[in-house]
Amino acid sequence: VGGASAGAGLAAALCIHLAQVGLPQPALQLLVYPMLDDREHGSVRALEGGAGHWGLWRLEAERLTWQAYLGGLDGATPPATAVPGRARPSELRRVAPAFIGIGDVDALLDSNLLYATQLSRAGVPVELHVYPGVIHGGFVAQPRTRQTRRFLDDVHAALRRTFGTAETDAAEN
Repeated sequence: VGGASAGAGLAAALCIHLAQVGLPQPALQLLVYPMLDDREHGSVRALEGGAGHWGLWRLEAERLTWQAYLGGLDGATPPATAVPGRARPSELRRVAPAFIGIGDVDALLDSNLLYATQLSRAGVPVELHVYPGVIHGGFVAQPRTRQTRRFLDDVHAALRRTFGTAETDAAEN
């Protein structure tokens, strides 16, 4: 299961929910610059008030997005199924292995690094990639840069390792 940005956050939340109710996990969480935590970590705050690049996620956008996403939930104690970055270790122990890819100039960098650490401490295999110069939404905003191509190649490689390829499967049979 996977996604990009808010979709990746939903994929992570689904894995937490499946673990909570004792259902099987997917083979992989494929998290592409995931939106995981409503708290304002340093990489989000660093963009406050700055002109920045048009593609950079801004503090105002972060606040508006989480406000809309959480709706009427208590912002002080949202469940991990709404905000995966707030999950307790016990809520992460049985989630699927994760691929996390994030740009080093993405405002969500710090929350992604923290989540990767949380997963690892809970015993979940994590493949973390940080791409120099890639912004939030880089697949769309910067589709032809060398770093974005590498990011996409790493996504494809993670999927191949997890699911194999038609050529590999045919050769093994």
